[in-house]
Amino acid sequence: MEISIIALSLITFYVLPFIIHDYKNFFTFIKKKYKFFLTIFSLFVIYFILDRFFFKNLFQLHDFGGGVFYKISQKFNLNFQYIMLISAYFGFIFYYYISNKKKLFINFTLLLCLIFYSPVEYIFQKYYDPLLIIIFLTLLHSQKLPEYFDKKKINVGFIFLYFISFYIFSLNYFS
Repeated sequence: MEISIIALSLITFYVLPFIIHDYKNFFTFIKKKYKFFLTIFSLFVIYFILDRFFFKNLFQLHDFGGGVFYKISQKFNLNFQYIMLISAYFGFIFYYYISNKKKLFINFTLLLCLIFYSPVEYIFQKYYDPLLIIIFLTLLHSQKLPEYFDKKKINVGFIFLYFISFYIFSLNYFS
């Protein structure tokens, strides 16, 4: 299960700059589907409560892997379970938002393939980097992403700055 949490948190990281640019449409979308997202949030919270109180940390990470949100929670001594839960929840919402409504089944099948891509103990973001970029730009049936690039609704400089800052953070973190 921790693989799905990490994969969804990685989706949050890679889609976040696009959502920031499209925040007005995103919040309108959230308002329209708030009951659905509240139900999904309830499922995430139930999972967290079951894990925390009954299974005693079924979801736990190690010093290796985990993605950017896990590393940020380590760096600033935050409770990684809350950070990962919130980032995974937003990853689900972001993925749902950028998916084509007519092709949801195909897109969520693709998400399941991504989640079960590497059933190993350590999940490294560097292995998901090219995979997520390929999925978002070629395999994902989305109306949003081509619209961002075709109609030039996205500031490429901002996207570049976002990922360069991630690169600098990574160099600083691992040095």
